[in-house]
Amino acid sequence: MDIGLTQLNVSDARSCLNAGTYGTMGVGLGNAIAAAIVHPDRPVIHLSGDSAIGFSGMEMETLVRYNLPVKIVVLNNGGIGPACRRSRQTR
Repeated sequence: MDIGLTQLNVSDARSCLNAGTYGTMGVGLGNAIAAAIVHPDRPVIHLSGDSAIGFSGMEMETLVRYNLPVKIVVLNNGGIGPACRRSRQTR
């Protein structure tokens, strides 16, 4: 959600949920599920960085199980690469 807020201009009041100041990774898809249930008449788009989407496997299963029409956009902002490189260097 943190990266998503930098990529999307939202002008309608109360139409954007975000992870807050700390940009907690992995909470965005849960917010999208809630939005799709509460507002079935509105389109729901979930924006996620490439690292944060890895925390959302069970939420994706929930979307499919309940046939919720949420669009998921993954932004490859290179969030996984630096951590993988550091991990290989410490072995």
